[in-house]
Amino acid sequence: MTVPTPYELIIDAYNNREVELPFDKLIFEDQERKLNRLAEIFKAVSNTDRLRIIKLLEGGELSVGVLVSELSSSYASISRHLRYLQRARIVDSRRLGTAVCYSLYDDRILELINDTRP
Repeated sequence: MTVPTPYELIIDAYNNREVELPFDKLIFEDQERKLNRLAEIFKAVSNTDRLRIIKLLEGGELSVGVLVSELSSSYASISRHLRYLQRARIVDSRRLGTAVCYSLYDDRILELINDTRP
């Protein structure tokens, strides 16, 4: 069964037709979306360099230059990890003049990381 569009639901209701809402499919799709999001987060934090970046950002917003010096890694490598974390909606960025500063998008990621025991 396909999920009707909101437009189709309105037309059916306007024409006094029985409107059948596929709640089971909607619930399944919502669970699937949540599982995909969780997998995306775990993939993003599965790299030790990205975990180090997240831990450094725990203290607040930092520029790429500061992250490069703290992690003793190349600018290209840190930028690649930051892009990956940004696509996963774990970090956010803003431009300050010529510098780009990064911060955690949502601090709840720290709960996940800090509560995990090695």
